[in-house]
Amino acid sequence: MITESECQVIQSERANSSSSTAKEKKLVQFNWRRHWKKKVEPHLNNKMVQAALDLGMRLYDGTWQSGDPPYLIGAIGPGRIVKGKLSWYRPLGRCHYIAFFSMAIGVLNYPDLEWRFVSGDLHTVPVGYDEDGRPRVVMDILWFDFMSVENSITFAEKQRQPEAKGWEFGFRWFEEHGVAAIRASAQQ
Repeated sequence: MITESECQVIQSERANSSSSTAKEKKLVQFNWRRHWKKKVEPHLNNKMVQAALDLGMRLYDGTWQSGDPPYLIGAIGPGRIVKGKLSWYRPLGRCHYIAFFSMAIGVLNYPDLEWRFVSGDLHTVPVGYDEDGRPRVVMDILWFDFMSVENSITFAEKQRQPEAKGWEFGFRWFEEHGVAAIRASAQQ
């Protein structure tokens, strides 16, 4: 026979077990190709998404004009480029600059997460963190279909000296001001 205090311990352990299981959500690599139609395309006309894209592209090329094709700023990969589709928004080799656009899409799709850039000399990815500070979503538009979520973060953490390139200031500014503006744009 189980005593009342033993029953309370069992119930407490079950509650802790189920709440920790619920909290241990899987880390997700956002699949840009699968989600393009429903989770990306509807936001392409959002002024803050365009502003995020323009900011990143202008940091790379001061002559960038809103509406220019992002893919032309990077290496051009194989396959057909289609305006308004994923191929159009993938400037290969320019992860530090397209990351602002990627984060804007992440904020609109996962507004309850805290968004930060994980960046190093080799790679940058926007990462959404839960209320406990655990990463939940990675928005790696350039490598999502080739790297696991863990590899995207690890690659971005290599050779971490983004302040030497001037990215750190832009990233911190965007995290503090851009994310709030993007969230506000979703309310309009």
